[in-house]
Amino acid sequence: MQYAMLTLSAVCNTIFIGGCITMSFKITKKETENKTIRFPLELIDKIEKAIQGEDTTFSRFVILACDYALKNMEKEKPKEK
Repeated sequence: MQYAMLTLSAVCNTIFIGGCITMSFKITKKETENKTIRFPLELIDKIEKAIQGEDTTFSRFVILACDYALKNMEKEKPKEK
């Protein structure tokens, strides 16, 4: 059984008006789905060390790494005639 979740994230824009701070929020919705995958323990350790002290999560790091890999795979494919 698959479950889809909608994740709401607020993007804060700070605007200075006459010495006062005004904040406006833009709500963005991203549809997500849970996937269970197995990572080698050594890779988990490397990822956790890499993100330590960074403003990111394990999941976000993996998503960005997958995006990066997919974009670079597309560049490496030979163009069809």
